[in-house]
Amino acid sequence: MNAPLAAPANGLRLAVGRRERQFDYFPQGEICLVLRFTNAARNFLLETPLSSYQKIEQQPDGSTMVTGTVTFSERFRWWLRAFGPYVEVIEPAALRDEFVEEARAAYELYGL
Repeated sequence: MNAPLAAPANGLRLAVGRRERQFDYFPQGEICLVLRFTNAARNFLLETPLSSYQKIEQQPDGSTMVTGTVTFSERFRWWLRAFGPYVEVIEPAALRDEFVEEARAAYELYGL
């Protein structure tokens, strides 16, 4: 049986319990991240939070910022990619760069 997750001192956490982590593909440790979701994806985050410990802030432009810590894995990468143009990785910089390169490759693939 999994013990309930306790909120860390900073109150932010997107990581999931051990039961859910067993399905991660190639976990790479925890990372702190900041994501911006467009208004189109906002309802998903509000209706299905990633965990009980995350910081969600509505922005004046209608987008939603999510801040926290997540167990980084291939599964998490795939989950982010599913949002396509409706999510922007703000931090960490290395993950942002990876998504920028993928967006460039998609742009070139369509010959635009």
